[in-house]
Amino acid sequence: MVGAGGLGYQLALSFASLRWEQVWSAVYALSLLCLTADVAGRAVRRRLAAPPSSARRDPVLTAAVVGAVVLVGWSCWYLALSPASLVSDGTVAQLGHVLGAAWPPATDGDLLRTTGALAVDTVQMSVVAVAVALLGAVLLAGPAARPAGRPSPARRVAGALVRGGLLLLRAVPPPVWALVLLFVLLPGVLPGALALGVYTLGVLGRLVAEATEELDPRPRAALTALGAPPAGTWLYGVLPQAAGPVLAYALYRWEVAIRDTVLVGLLGAGGLGALLASELATFDWAAGTTVLAAVVVLTWAVDLVSDRARTALR
Repeated sequence: MVGAGGLGYQLALSFASLRWEQVWSAVYALSLLCLTADVAGRAVRRRLAAPPSSARRDPVLTAAVVGAVVLVGWSCWYLALSPASLVSDGTVAQLGHVLGAAWPPATDGDLLRTTGALAVDTVQMSVVAVAVALLGAVLLAGPAARPAGRPSPARRVAGALVRGGLLLLRAVPPPVWALVLLFVLLPGVLPGALALGVYTLGVLGRLVAEATEELDPRPRAALTALGAPPAGTWLYGVLPQAAGPVLAYALYRWEVAIRDTVLVGLLGAGGLGALLASELATFDWAAGTTVLAAVVVLTWAVDLVSDRARTALR
């Protein structure tokens, strides 16, 4: 979306010309790629987690290793990657110019005050995004989890639909959701928070569903045998066990969301990302360094708070 090619570049062109049919075609293509990676990765992870067998080699793991090697080689050839360009005279000269202009960082009072105010907006955006995603993940984890035994056809269809919806949410990157919501809601912090929340829901929903699948099934089975309704078995047999892992996942995603706010901010969703975009647009590299330093400090602070919270949950 910033000119590096691929589906993101096509998305940016389609957005600029408001060709929504092309936008959604690219989104569906992204979803298909994500589904392929999802299915393949799940198959490999299950085999890696299984007890080792010395009887024979697993053909899926063998194919995964061979396929990865072939894909790397084919990608380098197809994209005509040239490592020599990384050390060319032009690259070295341009890098020296950027580094020289970016140091020392700008320290004027107006910039620092603006950076501090927008850092607060950035934190608020990430908190709203994770809260929306956590609420949605808790509500959808039950239907999204693959039940043990032989579920009814309706249950299987409902689970497949929920998992497909979560896949679509995480297949579309946050900047794309931000562009759609900015077009609908106009620029501001709210579209950015919702864009991050929608994407994070797709990721967190899957993680919470997998955590639910791995829980001890005996408390829920006992409540079902005693005649408890499905909602009751979920509240008393599943939720107490899942609370710790779910909150830990949410805190991990908060760490990621605080960094993703910069991506959606670059598109006009507010926060430090919007300030960084304006400084880079004017080639004010020193001010850009100041904003990036604020992002690093903010990320470090969130990581520290998140780590202390996860330690307390244990």
